[in-house]
Parts: sequence; C-alpha cells; structure tokens
Amino acid sequence: MTVDVSELSFQFLKKKEANVILDLGETILGVPKEELGKEFVIEADGFLDTIDDFQKKDFHILLWLVNSRIAALFFGKSLKRFAKMDDDAKEVFLKKWMLSRLPLLRIGYVAFRALCGWSYYSLEKSWPEMDYPGETIGREHETPTLLFGKKPWQPPKDWKHWKVIPKAKPKAEPKAEPKPKAKPKPKPKAKPKAEPKPKDEPKAKPKPKPKPKPKAKPKAKPKAKPKAKPKDKPKTETKKEVKS
Repeated sequence: MTVDVSELSFQFLKKKEANVILDLGETILGVPKEELGKEFVIEADGFLDTIDDFQKKDFHILLWLVNSRIAALFFGKSLKRFAKMDDDAKEVFLKKWMLSRLPLLRIGYVAFRALCGWSYYSLEKSWPEMDYPGETIGREHETPTLLFGKKPWQPPKDWKHWKVIPKAKPKAEPKAEPKPKAKPKPKPKAKPKAEPKPKDEPKAKPKPKPKPKPKAKPKAKPKAKPKAKPKDKPKTETKKEVKS
C-alpha cells in the first residue's frame, strides 16, 4: 500500500519530490510509509517553505540528484532510481552518501536526516513512542513534570533504551591524624669573620723600551761627468797649396 500524495497541494515540494521524501523517511527513520502518512509530507513541506530562497534552489537540486540514475550508477551500481530500489539497496545507497569523501554528499545526507526527524517527531502520533505527554501549559495539575510536578519524570520500565543509574552515595573521608610537631632545628653558629687581607702595593709601571733608531740610508754615488769630446784638429794643407 502506498500513500497517494497527488491530491495534496504543496507550497514548496513537487509531487515527485513528495514521494522521494516518503522514501527517505522510510529508510532513515525505519518507519513504513503507511505509518508516516500524508501528515509527514505536509510537515516537511511547511518546514522547507520557511528556508531562504537560495537554499530552496539547492534543495530542489539535491532532491533531483538523490533520485537520479547518475547517482544510482555511482553509488548503487544500477540504473534504478532511489524510489524504485529495494530497502537494502536504499540503506547502502544512503550509507555511501554519509561516508562519502565529497562534502556535498555528506551535507546532503545530514540535511535529509534532519528534515525527516523534524517532520516525524513534530507529529502527535510519534509522541507515545517517546513517552512524551505533549504540551503542559494549562495541564500542570494533570501531568507532573520536572517544572511543575512534585515527582520527577521517570522512564517506563519496559523502555530498553534507558537505564536509570542510581546516584552513588559520597564516601565519608577518613579523618586525618594530627601530625606531630616538628622540633625546632638548632641555629647554626656564626662563623668568625676572616681578617681582611692587606692590599697589594701598586706595581711600578715598566719603563717604555727605547725605540730603535732608523737605519741611515746609503748615500747615492755621484754620477760621473761625461767626458768632453776632443776638439777637431785643423786640417793640413794640401800639397797643392804648399807648392803654390
């Protein structure tokens, strides 16, 4: 038996998306579609209508992606859409989203889980499962609560998910025995002051060593004067001149 949502009018969801929300709620919460009913889809639609506009676009894309054949091929290893898978395949599919390395898929799984939990536990038919008495304003005399009643709320005995842990009584600490007073230690005798040593006389400053005289430079030898060139001798008269 399936839930017919074709007659419902939605503010945010489309009819195909409403069926996907039912499949997600059945897989995540473990509650059959017949028990979820139309109220579950209406509550989810009313909550999604209150989010911002840019988040609405993202959620439409997320609902399309989870029911697409592309996602089924990558995470389900088949071409069946999420709405047509069997229960075991749906659990494996969503578990891969939960443990995926892609942040987008992990965020998408968290968004689906929060939406399904909010939509289901907002309905009155889910309150007896949690043993929640409902609204207490104006019913204080009927329903004892932690705020108005005399007795605190206790879980039912058949509820296996809750264990009442009795409070442990505080152990009495043993009294500490008084410690014996310590004997005062004898003060050490003062040592005699040592006589001051005579100050050493100031040492005489050593005389400065005489500086060595600089060696005399050897005198340069006088340059030899150039020898005078011999004067030219007068030419002797030729024989012809003598004969004349």
